[in-house]
Amino acid sequence: MSLTKDQEIILRGYTPNPKIYKPSSKLISLLKKLNNLSIAKHDYQVHQMTLDDSIYDTKAFFSRYYKLHKIPYIKYQNNHNYRLKNISPYNLPLFKNECQDIFSSSIIEDLISKPNPQIFYHGINLSPIITEQTSASYVHEITHSQLDHQIGAIKEFYHAEILSIFNELFHALILSCDEKILRLNDSRRLYEMATLTENLQLIKNFNREDLLLDSQYLISGLKAYNLFISFYYGTHTLKKEIISDIQYIFDGYLTIEELLNKYDITLENSIDKPKLLKYFNR
Repeated sequence: MSLTKDQEIILRGYTPNPKIYKPSSKLISLLKKLNNLSIAKHDYQVHQMTLDDSIYDTKAFFSRYYKLHKIPYIKYQNNHNYRLKNISPYNLPLFKNECQDIFSSSIIEDLISKPNPQIFYHGINLSPIITEQTSASYVHEITHSQLDHQIGAIKEFYHAEILSIFNELFHALILSCDEKILRLNDSRRLYEMATLTENLQLIKNFNREDLLLDSQYLISGLKAYNLFISFYYGTHTLKKEIISDIQYIFDGYLTIEELLNKYDITLENSIDKPKLLKYFNR
């Protein structure tokens, strides 16, 4: 029997029954202004590349900044029997999405509820079109692999995408000296946040599960940018500290909520007009 999103939220250890986020007039007005900036309208061209090169870029990023842990892998056989073991996240099978969107990616997770809730990984979906963006998407999903099975590392459902978005932006930042890939990501994220906000305004047109996911991606995106902008303009010392704290979360010594509290990341101050305008209009 398939689980509802609310049942899944409980099994994943998140706070039960999250409320659908209602966008404020302040956020709606700000996103309209941000989407009128040149960064949101510019057509950023990316080059195709090989999957091997994308994987190399991803491994180079993580080996430089983080220490990754082995993860629980599940492999099904004959639709019923399965084999479990701990593997490197790089050994997760890679599959091609049907979607032609170069940003399209996802990690394939299996939630086993009995005897105790446990999360295992089955593979990673990537866009069939391999470009300069692919390694950033791969970084996003590898970050999920370090977090999602650690029940308790994320206490709020709406925070589940924060570090994956942050690391995707961080990797995009260092992929090109002219910030082309980062600006491409900025443009896409602005479009997504505007679309999610519109969906959450048209609440009667969507079911609760869709609205929960829209709320998650919008709130995670806003808070991820709040943290990333502090990182982007921060001193070398601050950058090292943020990276170190993310590693502590990977290691199981810190929760995402404790990290947000340390850097004073709230939803309210994530909708800071001067801060966001400075970054997106750079």
